[in-house]
Parts: sequence; C-alpha cells; structure tokens
Amino acid sequence: MRHFHGLLTCLPVLLSACIQPGFSQCLPAGGLEFQSDIPSVASQNTMTMRRDRLDRPYLYIASKEGGLRIFNISDPAMPQSVQVIPTADLGGLQVMSLEQYGRYLYLALGNHFPGVVQSPGLAIVDVDEPEAATVTDYWVSPDFSAGGAGAVRVEGDYAYLGAMDNGLIILNIADKEQIAPVKNFKPDLDFPHGPPPPGDTAKFNARGMEVRNDTLWLCYDRGGLRVIDVRDKSAPAEVGRYCNSILTGYATAYNNIILRGNLAFIAIDYCGVEVLDVSDPGHIAQKGWWEPWTCPTNNPFVWGGSPGHANELAYDEDCELLFVATGKSDLHILSVADPTQPDSCGFFGGVDNQIGTWGVDLWKNSLFLSYIFTVIPFQSNWTGVKILTYPACAPNAVSGPGPPVDFQVFPNPASGTVRLQFTNGSRVLRIVLLDVAGRLVRSFDPENAELDMKGFPAGVYFIRAVTTNGRAVKKLLITSDP
Repeated sequence: MRHFHGLLTCLPVLLSACIQPGFSQCLPAGGLEFQSDIPSVASQNTMTMRRDRLDRPYLYIASKEGGLRIFNISDPAMPQSVQVIPTADLGGLQVMSLEQYGRYLYLALGNHFPGVVQSPGLAIVDVDEPEAATVTDYWVSPDFSAGGAGAVRVEGDYAYLGAMDNGLIILNIADKEQIAPVKNFKPDLDFPHGPPPPGDTAKFNARGMEVRNDTLWLCYDRGGLRVIDVRDKSAPAEVGRYCNSILTGYATAYNNIILRGNLAFIAIDYCGVEVLDVSDPGHIAQKGWWEPWTCPTNNPFVWGGSPGHANELAYDEDCELLFVATGKSDLHILSVADPTQPDSCGFFGGVDNQIGTWGVDLWKNSLFLSYIFTVIPFQSNWTGVKILTYPACAPNAVSGPGPPVDFQVFPNPASGTVRLQFTNGSRVLRIVLLDVAGRLVRSFDPENAELDMKGFPAGVYFIRAVTTNGRAVKKLLITSDP
C-alpha cells in the first residue's frame, strides 16, 4: 500500500468486527472456516505476520509500536501470547515487517508512515526456542534519519532491506551478532512516468521483494518493478524494469511480489494483480491481469475511493490459488491455474464491514490475515490477526502424452549443491522444495538442474518436479555443513 496508508487515529480501537465469510468454490468442500482473532490496539498496529517456517505451532507478528509479538497457536481457536520483544530492545524502532529463515527472524524496522520519523533498521531474532526468543543484534542506519523500512528478504549471508524512499540496503548477516552494512542502492526515478517534479519523490518506495540466485526483484511502488543483479553486493546493478504500459502516466503503486518459476505475481494496490513472465529479466512480459477496480479509468480518485488495495500475497502450490490481502475488501482468492486468466473465485470479509487488511500469510491449510487501524485510504476500526483454515487440496494431476516422469537427485544426502537428472525428455515446468510437512519452502528455476541447498536447516525435504509429462517427488536429506 502507498506510503500514506498508515495515517492512524488515536481513538480507542473497536474490537467488534463484522466477519462475512465469502464464497469459496475454488477451495475444497467446506471452504474457509474462521478460527479466532488476535486483537491488538490502535497504539500497537498489526502489520505483517508469519507462521513458524519450521512447522512449530507459533505465530510471529510485526506489531509496529508493540514490537515483535509471539503466540502459541497449538489450538488455533485459542492463541496464547508467549513472548513480546518491545521496541526498547530494537533501538526504539517500530517493527513494520518480518521474515523467517531457519531459526532466525529478520525484522524490518522503522516506521515509514507520515507523522513519525524513524531511521530504517534491521534486527535478527533467534527463535530456536520461540518462547525464549532473543535479539542477537539490531542495526540502525546512520545515513538516513527518516523513511523507515517496509520489507526484508534474505539469501545466503546477506539481508536485503526495503528502505522505502531510501531505496535498497544490503547488509551482511553472516555473523548473527554483528550486522554489517554493505551498500545502499536507489533505483532511478525517471521510469516509468518520466522525471518527477522537483521534490516529489515520496512515492518511490522500495517495498516488497524476492531474491533468487543473486537476482533481486523489487517492487518500487510508483517506480514499477525493478530487477537488480546483486552478485556483487558492493555494486548492485539494475538489469530489468517493467511497468504496465496502460498505467504509464497514472499513479502506479507496485507493492508486493511472489516468484514461482518463471512467473511473478505482483500486487498493484488499487490496480489488482499482474502475472508476469520474468524468464528474461530484460524483456518482462505480461501474461495476465486481474483488475477488478476499474483502474485507471476513475483516476485521480482511484486510490482513496477504490474498494480494494492489493498488498501482501500468499500462494497455495497444490490448489494453485493466490491469496491477496485487499485492504477495504479484506481478502480475495484468485485461481491462477491458468496464469493468463487469473480469476477471482472466493473472498473473505467485504467492502462495507469497516475493517481492512494489510497482510496475509499461509501455512499448510491455515490462513492468517492482519488488519490495520486506519482512516486513509479506507476506514478500518480494528487491528489484529484473524486465523482461518480450509481443507487441504490434493495435488493437481498433470498428464502428458509421453512416459511417466521420473528423476534422480544426487548427492543425497547433501549439504550444498544437488543435481537433478531426468529420465525422459519432457520439458520441466516447475521445481519446488517442500518441507517435511509438504509445504513450499522455495521455488527454483526450472531450467537449472543444479539446486543450491546451502543455508537450509538440516532435515528431511522433498523436491517436486512438474513437467509436461507429469509430476514426481523425491525425498532429500539435507545435512549440516561439515
């Protein structure tokens, strides 16, 4: 959402929320089932949350002024608060977003909303024992006194901090007790609308991102999608850019991205979700566009008056469904089985319930929605997290004219690079790594038969390959580095 979405009131929060479970014909029988609320207060606005990626029953919440909140959700109907790390332990910076990689949480710090001036920052939290989580280190930018941060991603020994109008900050996190800044990179402002008026740079914000094999895909808000080569951490270079040509000249707002193979799903605030072919970063092409809010034909009032604001995304690999936090209209569920025609096939909440979402997360068949307390660009009088569940999907069958697909993985066990060898000539469409619970851990380039497993926690995983002749799954044991 736009830089201005967080204009908050100081009125007491209203904890009563109108819940309108929407139709869900794209889900298995039973659809969405509400489990519980985790309410907050207006002075501790709930932002992003993550279900524990090691499949332990914990939920981590970026609670802005409230710091990091950790809940035990063994019983999703009765979440229990077990730990709070206050902003006082984080250099006084508010927690705006977070991600988990292995035993560590990475917190994007620094309020980026109007009226509060905070530097961008990063914290590392050890959640080896979630109920005794500890901060190993935090870093506050000495170069920027304002702007805050909106997102963080990690690959290998480096963290990438979306520092809003201060651009991208690369940090070395090899030593979890000593965060070390490496480089600040600001994409240019001339794309896609031409040079902005003098001083009008507030909407160029480094927001949602993905990083894969030293290539970073950055949603640059008004600046569209940027592709950045980060192989040399001290000299990142833009190698691709994209903006929907229909939106050129209008108020674009590229917010968040999910990569799946050669596809990227992009949340564009009041303009819905684009599906892009990113196989060639220098020539990104649109494959599909879900645009339900008459964007941009009702410009210039489209932002404040829009019934929806696409922000965070979550993807169900088996159902081939995209869950989209859509602000005033809560949650939309899109079928992306045909990426050329993303189709809204379910929703939760509604435009007129006086509450609105910021974030969404998915783990197994549990869905988590974070709501913000705000008056702009929509009115929302409740903040907290709603926990929903739905029946798990069986993996979709894939069939083709050739022989059944099979492949070998070697070495296995492995601690570094593994190689896939296929037994027939079918074209590989998707390669994903699943955890022991069968949930997506990471997607890989389907044209690359070598997969880098360095940095993954030791344990049992599964590699799923989808080809034109079917799909197959192989067990992989990842061991600790010698």
